[in-house]
Amino acid sequence: MTLETWMSTGTRLSLKAVVMKQPNVKAAMTLREKANREFALDKTVFIFELQLQLQTDDQNRTQNRSHTLRCAS
Repeated sequence: MTLETWMSTGTRLSLKAVVMKQPNVKAAMTLREKANREFALDKTVFIFELQLQLQTDDQNRTQNRSHTLRCAS
């Protein structure tokens, strides 16, 4: 599964995830991008929030992970 978004600067950001196929498991991923405007123009910070939800017949599990990527513009 690959999730992609385009920045206003024309940069493509891509997140690749591999979900193993198991019976009765549904996986849903959402990728949200936020810009931190407190940094100067030469240091842009993009914060990605990855939410992975695994749902089985007997339980619901949700994992939230945040990743920060610092890029020089």
